[in-house]
Amino acid sequence: MYTLAAMKKMILLYFFILMVTSCGTGKIIKETIDEPLISLKGAKYDLWNFSNNGKSESIEKSEWETRNIMFTDSTLLSDGIYENSGRFTSEKAFIFDKENKLNKKSIAIRFRFKKGYPKKENYLPILVKGQYYRCLKVIASENEIKISVNGNFLFTIPNEDINTKKLKFNSNKFNILYLSWNIDDHLFYVALNNDNPQKISIPKDFKWEKCGKNWTIQDYSNGTAFKGELDYLLLVNEFLNRKSMIKIIKENNKL
Repeated sequence: MYTLAAMKKMILLYFFILMVTSCGTGKIIKETIDEPLISLKGAKYDLWNFSNNGKSESIEKSEWETRNIMFTDSTLLSDGIYENSGRFTSEKAFIFDKENKLNKKSIAIRFRFKKGYPKKENYLPILVKGQYYRCLKVIASENEIKISVNGNFLFTIPNEDINTKKLKFNSNKFNILYLSWNIDDHLFYVALNNDNPQKISIPKDFKWEKCGKNWTIQDYSNGTAFKGELDYLLLVNEFLNRKSMIKIIKENNKL
């Protein structure tokens, strides 16, 4: 028979061994998602590094049409002055999507809002598809991102009907949003910075309808404009995950 003191020592030893073996090297182990690398064969893409201009890294050198927009050696700068504001300093910034094919698409955008923006209860755009016919809007309020998708009906991500996490970005710092979709598979994919990606099944009857041919950083539905810096924008005509988008960005020496 063991004494009470001996039994206490044995219990303490057991929990000590359990703690050591479960901790491994003693470092905090973060949960990660080991995503497969999706084949890039046949994928067409444009990557804008915004290095002193709005030309892309693709062969065609697609260039942003701008007014009162500044470029540094690595970023696009916008003061957030809406094009149709009536001011002499009003800004314009858009790029044409020549193919305008939306059944499959992947986007990676690295952005930083100006300090103090967006204000609470005041949504500012990050990226909008379409000027007059807007089918996709990535917008932000304070430190949260919302994605608005408009086809034969409208839905948003995050969505209260499904278990999705809020997309909280870091104020005053650069953030990277990865967004892709495959309408044929009824699937949207979104990841913000290093957060775990979310795969979202959308209603099977959703389809795109009218959609403008340009991508812009202004929201012509409410007269607002992105206010801050864009480090790069990647557009791909295939459904990719974060790992595959990062591969393209690295190959173009942006990371």
